[in-house]
Amino acid sequence: MGYVAIPSVNLQSLDGRYAMTNNTHVDETTILQTTTQFKKILVATDFSPCSNGALEYALAIARVSGASLQLMHVIGSVEGDAWSPLRYIPETHATGETPDTLVQEFLDKEMNRVDTTGLTTDTVRLHGNPARMLVRYAVDEGMDLIVLGTFGRSGLQRMVIGSTALKVIQNAPCSVIAVNADWIASKGDLKNFKIDRILVPVDLSDFSRGLIRAAGDLAEAYSADVDVIHVVESLPYLNALAGIMTAGDLVPTLSKRAATDIREIWNEYGTDSITPKMVVKEGHSAGSVVDYARETDADMIVISPHGRSGASRFLLGSTTERVVRTAHNPVLVYRQIKRDG
Repeated sequence: MGYVAIPSVNLQSLDGRYAMTNNTHVDETTILQTTTQFKKILVATDFSPCSNGALEYALAIARVSGASLQLMHVIGSVEGDAWSPLRYIPETHATGETPDTLVQEFLDKEMNRVDTTGLTTDTVRLHGNPARMLVRYAVDEGMDLIVLGTFGRSGLQRMVIGSTALKVIQNAPCSVIAVNADWIASKGDLKNFKIDRILVPVDLSDFSRGLIRAAGDLAEAYSADVDVIHVVESLPYLNALAGIMTAGDLVPTLSKRAATDIREIWNEYGTDSITPKMVVKEGHSAGSVVDYARETDADMIVISPHGRSGASRFLLGSTTERVVRTAHNPVLVYRQIKRDG
């Protein structure tokens, strides 16, 4: 029987200080005890238009799940933070001071700008390293979800989402949604935004079961359509196998088997009320997922920090990292929530 891993958090320094450990292996029945009902959402803001859009996205989730929402700004170095509102106050810029009153005014203004009717909301301001403080606060307060904006551009710059965002995604104890600035700009007004289409990339490892379970729950909660995609990697060395089988012979066989496996996993762990679209493509895993998400205008890509290796941490160089770095569409890096009772 396969297993999934529920990561625990080892509080040391962020250069390994919040490294995820993989001490707990549980059997597949644990998947059925997890939930995607986010109840505590933390939104990181630097008061940029991108962060404003990420807040609207988080509110769309909170309205459906009934989650409480906290908006946080971490006051760091004024000189090192290009988006800090403190940077443009002459006396603050000169002295290096970081007045809490000014940041609180910005936080209050941002919360007053959006519709929080029926929701429990709060604002948080902390001092220190932004990534470190976000992760520490999420651990201490038992957050289920962190939402943050990322800056994506075309060409090589598209590979840079910002060191703070990447460190948070790598080290968070909970799920993280990265919302791309270009996607936010393309949507315009997000006040009435609704999640209508969810894309789930699976590698058919044991962790795919939990991911499909999560996707089904999310789709049911948001009345969204689901596409489940598996990519059969194009491997140059498969041009021939001992002269018996060519890559042209092998890929269709693998694709057919993958489609069957996806259907079986969905039937066992998915949601009966949702009929997903099964997609099998040949190509590069991350690139195929990113391109398909953009072609179908997916509102959320749900991806696991785990891979076939079973590593519990979001790894540099992994498919997940490449999707997060290059996706135009919002990406949910999903970590399971285990509920008592």
